[in-house]
Amino acid sequence: MKAAAQYGTDTAGNLSFKMHELSLAASILESAVGAAKNNNASKVKKIYLDVGGLLMVNPEQLRFGLEVLSKDTIAEGMEVDIKKIPVKVKCASGHVSTLDPEINPLHNAPLLRCPECKAKVEVLGGRELILKKIIAE
Repeated sequence: MKAAAQYGTDTAGNLSFKMHELSLAASILESAVGAAKNNNASKVKKIYLDVGGLLMVNPEQLRFGLEVLSKDTIAEGMEVDIKKIPVKVKCASGHVSTLDPEINPLHNAPLLRCPECKAKVEVLGGRELILKKIIAE
């Protein structure tokens, strides 16, 4: 099983997750299902997410976590649209820059520097995880 090889299995042969995407997926699913039920919907068809680059979320792992956790819920089979939000920073000199999380190493986020003047920066964007829209019926 490809997914089991990618994500691992526990001693009973169940899928095992060692990633923060699973906890994020659980929170997203709880919010989407809760909102749908509060609006008398019986099925979540699609959700739209904005995910900031500083969260270091793997979109495929997040989708997989949502797929696994939504089984036997009103969200089973829902589509997931993920929009990556770039990291936006500003230095004391006023330079505002957008950093591409695919190019810039973000694992040292507290050490980010302005690409223009190399000064320390304030993070203006890229930490978001927003459940933007839910399509339900």
